[in-house]
Amino acid sequence: AYMRAYNHTSVLLASTGELPHSGRPFGLASKDSVEVNVDIKVHETAADLAPTLVDLYRLYVQEMALYVEPGSGMADIDQRLRDLSKYWDDEAHRAYLIYACGEIAGFCLVRKYPGEAATHDIDQFFIVDAFKRKGIGRLALRQILDLYPGKWLIRVLKENERALLFWRQ
Repeated sequence: AYMRAYNHTSVLLASTGELPHSGRPFGLASKDSVEVNVDIKVHETAADLAPTLVDLYRLYVQEMALYVEPGSGMADIDQRLRDLSKYWDDEAHRAYLIYACGEIAGFCLVRKYPGEAATHDIDQFFIVDAFKRKGIGRLALRQILDLYPGKWLIRVLKENERALLFWRQ
């Protein structure tokens, strides 16, 4: 199915079906896409950039707190920050910083989906407010998808209407 409930709080937007290397899910490369004239770069982060990612992750958790119940795992910032270490210590996890015109615009956390080594999952995707609604997230996502051709799983909290709009485009 194109969309179905996933863990009662998120929506599965892309199943584990093959995504063509040159194609994009859900119109990301459609004629309706708005391109921006901005230099977008996605760089894998090393442990030396952990403080930068931690700062961005704090902003991300603050934003996600608007969509989750207090006391949920998402709200436990200390545990979430400890979990970031796997993005430098575990081969199945990769962290990327997103740059727009040389400025840090966000991050993307990619992992191999648990139990399905051939499937990649966008664990977290975040664009800083100043860079939202400019096409930067879309262009960064294209670069991430190109790094890992094949099967993808894309999930989003159904309560996060802005994110749903982004991922459905």
